[in-house]
Amino acid sequence: MKNGLFILILILTILSVFVYADEQLDAEMLKFAEEKRELFRNSEIMGLLEKFRNRNLDSQGKVVLFELLVNQAIFKQKNSYIEDESLLDILLTALEKSNCDAIRKVSAKILSEKALDADIDSKSKRIYAALNLKDLFLIAGRNDGLREYSDFLTLIGRLNNLSSEEKNIIFNCPDIPAFIKAKLGDGQAEETLVKGFMAEKEYHRKSSYAEQLGYIASPLSIKALLCELSSPVKIEWSYGEVSIRLNIINALRLALPNEKIFAQPLETLSSGKFSPSPEREKARREYAEQLNIWSLKHYNMTVWNPDTVWFMYSYDTPIINRQ
Repeated sequence: MKNGLFILILILTILSVFVYADEQLDAEMLKFAEEKRELFRNSEIMGLLEKFRNRNLDSQGKVVLFELLVNQAIFKQKNSYIEDESLLDILLTALEKSNCDAIRKVSAKILSEKALDADIDSKSKRIYAALNLKDLFLIAGRNDGLREYSDFLTLIGRLNNLSSEEKNIIFNCPDIPAFIKAKLGDGQAEETLVKGFMAEKEYHRKSSYAEQLGYIASPLSIKALLCELSSPVKIEWSYGEVSIRLNIINALRLALPNEKIFAQPLETLSSGKFSPSPEREKARREYAEQLNIWSLKHYNMTVWNPDTVWFMYSYDTPIINRQ
């Protein structure tokens, strides 16, 4: 009888902790939405917020609302990275307090992709604790598999407070991708990825390599990305062509979020292949020259020929048969 009563009290205590944690996150979300209400005029967000205030939103709706609020706030900024301290805080609160795995995964993904290195560094202790990384290293050390951590690995790879022993556990774990290991300082993993990227001729695989090197963001990876801006790799279909340069510039934007040269939407420089726009051709050439100047200054190299570089072509005459 006493054992049964003890177990009941323990269950109720655990449930009360879960409820309190979720209520903390709910309060933070409402406070954030109220403070930034001028950003959230989207009808979908406003409808979800009304349900949320009235406690009529189910768990899936809450995940959708959380992701919409955060992404809309980032979209309305001048830059693609997180500038607002309150936005950073609500993501960390979600990582720490939410009992919903989906919200924690969304938070980890956005932090890994959009937070600046300085912010990740300053919050690394909170992130380490929120992800309960001591358990991760026990699992990785036994090679038992890391399925429950798979959605958090890109965030873990950006932490600056892992010990040498913890990094070595990651380096020796076969379940952790090479680009995560490279980000944490595994030189052999990075060298393998760079060689693969430089040699790859298939568009989708080269694009995947580029994204991984952009995440690593080391001088070696950045230089490899710059070198391949002259690559002829492209994808084409019935209505046009896209150069791998677009994907490489996106990777460089990920690696160097503060560099304005990589923030320009290159789709605006696309042109008709058979009747090009003089204005767009001029803008394209000017951009190519600016990037050559930037890369010469920072990496002592030029990356392409401004007269011939292109990003996207549309076919503005019918194509019957292309060889």
